[in-house]
Amino acid sequence: MARIIIVMLIALSNPQLQESKKTDLGKAFLKIENPFDADKVQYLDSIKTSDLSRFLLSSEHISENGIIGSKYRRIQVHIHSVSKDKNNPLKYHIKGKSKVVNNITIFSGIIKFVDAVKIKAAEAEDSHTVIAAGKYKFSEPTDLAHSGVFEGTLKLQLYYNFKDKKLSLAPDLGQDGYSNRTFAGTWQDYKTKNILKCIWGLGRLPFTDDFDIGTGEMYINKKYEHMGWKSFNERTDYFYDQELESFIEKNKWWLEQK
Repeated sequence: MARIIIVMLIALSNPQLQESKKTDLGKAFLKIENPFDADKVQYLDSIKTSDLSRFLLSSEHISENGIIGSKYRRIQVHIHSVSKDKNNPLKYHIKGKSKVVNNITIFSGIIKFVDAVKIKAAEAEDSHTVIAAGKYKFSEPTDLAHSGVFEGTLKLQLYYNFKDKKLSLAPDLGQDGYSNRTFAGTWQDYKTKNILKCIWGLGRLPFTDDFDIGTGEMYINKKYEHMGWKSFNERTDYFYDQELESFIEKNKWWLEQK
């Protein structure tokens, strides 16, 4: 599998600017890089003819973990509705929910893909790797306390199988450093205009410094456990279902009515 090299940000001296990094974070993550840059082939036209909705949906059994703010408070996100725009083949309409501590909030918005490449050097006998990048903007209701807008860049890694001519989400095969369907950007409060770094996705998260200190898998630095991560480290949020061969979240909070 091709390794994605993430462009790391240079630390800014102003703490307030360092907290937001609104423009820099998006630009850094939007650029698709890999060890075989000369072998990248543009794939955006092919993405137009595909429906990526199913790859943007969260699992019915588990939500995605992320961080919000400079102290890496835990945020959980679940996207339950995705539809491709009828007029723009690169645009998708999104509905979902986020959870911070006990605060569950709905959101809706769009994802628009702006780049996609096929990694020729990552080709196997039966498939090749596709990396797609897009911009997202998800808005929460304006009449709630502490609500705002998520905005940033999404990166998605897919496989294209030559035999059945179908795309699939690149799976977690247990490799160290797995990261996929990653949303990297910010959340801005409607009222205060305060901007917080906000990143979530499958597996490990970019731009989080000493937050994740795991070797074989994601494990949160103990100094951040009090920000909602203790149960994650202890794996008490989940149980393993033998029949489904998958971890299941005990509390399916996204099913709660709002």
